[in-house]
Amino acid sequence: MALAYFLYRHLELNEAIRQASTITIKEIAKFWQRARIPMRDKQNCQIKLEKLFKERQLLKKNKARNSSTQQAKESAFVSKLEHLFYVAHADVLTNKSVLQ
Repeated sequence: MALAYFLYRHLELNEAIRQASTITIKEIAKFWQRARIPMRDKQNCQIKLEKLFKERQLLKKNKARNSSTQQAKESAFVSKLEHLFYVAHADVLTNKSVLQ
């Protein structure tokens, strides 16, 4: 959903990559704050989103290839999407104030 929102802002609203990623991260941060889950630094999340977008662009260029390498890259990309916004702090489960 995060990547879809980013693509909407970038492609449909014609925003720059940096601007679209900034707004996307701000929107995601609102949901995490409502759930009171500590989040990583927004800059790190923004870099992660932009890196994923660039990887998607490269896969999109080579989509006509049916090589095993291309298929492996596509399956790796799909698995990255499942873990796209694990943006909670690494110690979120050990932090007692969050669990209470």
